[in-house]
Amino acid sequence: MKSKLTLGNNIAPIVSIGYDSSFISDSSWSFNAEAGVMYSGKSKIKVSATGDLANDRDAMNNLNRDANKSLDKVKKYLKFFPIVSIGLKYNF
Repeated sequence: MKSKLTLGNNIAPIVSIGYDSSFISDSSWSFNAEAGVMYSGKSKIKVSATGDLANDRDAMNNLNRDANKSLDKVKKYLKFFPIVSIGLKYNF
């Protein structure tokens, strides 16, 4: 049996804010950071199987229904992903 989780958006919009000290300093060393959030959209799950289970349409419908019911409990956590980036640069 296999299951596949698909996020809703092929292209995910991101809102973030960042800082880069290389724009305001002539130092060889610079620091940069970014923080934000990505919206992934509505998640979907699909369950598939091979063998006898794959031929039992009612069982497969029940498995997909149960999987989506379980996914409903965590969907609110799968819509948004945090983005954090911290960097240190040296120019020579």
